[in-house]
Amino acid sequence: MKYRKKPVVIEAFQLNDRGMVTEDWFWDAVTANKIITRNFGKTYANPAQCEISTLEGVMTAKTGDYIIRGVQGEIYPCKPDIFEQTYEKVEESSEFEIKEAKIAKAIAATGLSEQKIRQMISSGKVPMGSWIAMMEED
Repeated sequence: MKYRKKPVVIEAFQLNDRGMVTEDWFWDAVTANKIITRNFGKTYANPAQCEISTLEGVMTAKTGDYIIRGVQGEIYPCKPDIFEQTYEKVEESSEFEIKEAKIAKAIAATGLSEQKIRQMISSGKVPMGSWIAMMEED
C-alpha cells in the first residue's frame, strides 16, 4: 500500500552558523535541557550545532539543518534536502483571520444566515458558548 503525509502545519527554522535563533519554543527546550547548544554566538570559530533529545535518542543538528517542532510539540532536526522535498512554506494568518475563518466555518455548518444566527444569540435562544465550542472544533 502507498500512503501520503497528511497536510499538517509545523514550525521550523534553518540553523545558521552562529546559532542566531529567535523561536521561543527552541529556547524553552534549551532551558529544559532537551536541547544542548554548541558554538552558538559570534565568538566561536566553529559553526553552530545542537544536540536534541528525541524519542529515538539524541540527534545532532548542524548548520544548514532545519529544526522542526511537530504537531505534538516534539522537536527534531531534518536535513535540508529532505525538508525541502517534504515541506513548503505556509503564509501565516493573523489570529483575527484564523478566528474569522472558524466563525465562517461554524456558520456554514448550520446552513443559517449570519444575521439569523446573530438574532438567535442576542435573543438567548442559542448560548454563545455553543458557538465558541463549534468554532474551536476542527
